[in-house]
Amino acid sequence: ELFVLQLVGQLAKGAADPGRLPGCAWSAGGQVSVSEASGFELELLPPADWDGLFARYAPGLYEEVWVEASRGCPHKKGGWGCTYCAIMPDAGSRDWRPRTEDSVLTELSVLARYGICHVRFADEEWMADQPERALSFSHALDELRRKLLGEGIPLPTFDMAMRVDDVIRRDRRGGNADLLAVAAHINHKNNQMRIDALRGLHETGLKQIYLGIESGAAGQLRRYYKGVRPEDNELALNTLNDLGIQAACGWIMFDPMVTPAEIQENVAFVRRNNLLPASPDDSFITYPLSRMRPLEGSPSVQVLRDQKLLGPRTANIVEYEVRYDNSAVGEIVNQVVEWERGIARPTMYALKNRIARMAWHDGLLSENDKVLADLYFALKRLDLDLADQLSRVALEGLDETELGAVRLQLETQRSSLIGRVHELEIANR
Repeated sequence: ELFVLQLVGQLAKGAADPGRLPGCAWSAGGQVSVSEASGFELELLPPADWDGLFARYAPGLYEEVWVEASRGCPHKKGGWGCTYCAIMPDAGSRDWRPRTEDSVLTELSVLARYGICHVRFADEEWMADQPERALSFSHALDELRRKLLGEGIPLPTFDMAMRVDDVIRRDRRGGNADLLAVAAHINHKNNQMRIDALRGLHETGLKQIYLGIESGAAGQLRRYYKGVRPEDNELALNTLNDLGIQAACGWIMFDPMVTPAEIQENVAFVRRNNLLPASPDDSFITYPLSRMRPLEGSPSVQVLRDQKLLGPRTANIVEYEVRYDNSAVGEIVNQVVEWERGIARPTMYALKNRIARMAWHDGLLSENDKVLADLYFALKRLDLDLADQLSRVALEGLDETELGAVRLQLETQRSSLIGRVHELEIANR
């Protein structure tokens, strides 16, 4: 915003000087230069000009609208954060800064009056270890909902992103106790406020939380610098399930230092926690075969450089190629890359978006939709089966030929499912 504000001011006076624009990168004589940048206080950010937007673009064009209630993440404050997360040092993202409650409620009220049905909070971390603030917002949002309903206007439903330890925090005194023992400690003050806030938000329209679990393997979570254990992930999932809130789980199956045994831990975690959905409103992992992609600005770049696992930048200039410390995992990833070629991934992506829309229909699905959903879930199970079977083969010490045979066998099953999807779509055009 500061860049745009100053750019417009300079252009109004005749010409722009990139060196005097905050956060500007420019090229001159083949040399790339970058000016100093800084964030600004979000309290200074007024509500968006939705009236101006909708004067040009009809609100009915939007299935959802994004709203920003905060920026940054407290986990980044020490200059580190999750290793895969790109930290922009001068963009004010190394701490969490909220907008005022009134400004966010004003935007939601405006959007409700325009008939917007669903809002997605764009925040990196919505609660940010501020359970009292979250509880206050849930109460204020409920007051707004009641006021709007009195005028015959429904409040939009909404979703948001949160860290696992902002859903609920395991009592560290529990040590390595099992989940039943840990659960006995969940009612201390901060956890109760978290649960009360989430329950209140759910009652006012919260449908889904994008939950950054990333892994079910303890070693990976330590490498990702998540600050949680697999049992924390499990406790958060159980808590959201009890509250009736869907979890869309961030997931990174493969990182450059992952082992076949850790892949097996991940597969077991997904199955144990039912994260391959059977219906559109079930919790789920986003993509079972997701790979870490080191981004410029993320701690992973230096970590992998130190481990001599970092390759050159890719053509998009913000991402790096990597090699895998475990050669068997490298072969597994090669098979995954082959698995992703062709029409299957575009078909899966289209189905994913369709299933996401189905989740808001409260079970009012056509028979056609139900069949497509079942096919999508079966395809997702095959993704996990691939990781499961390839890692088992690797643990047995078998070679690339056996890995390829596993992939080809599963590809035959997948081709049959993709064919049924296309037949169904053609028949219903």
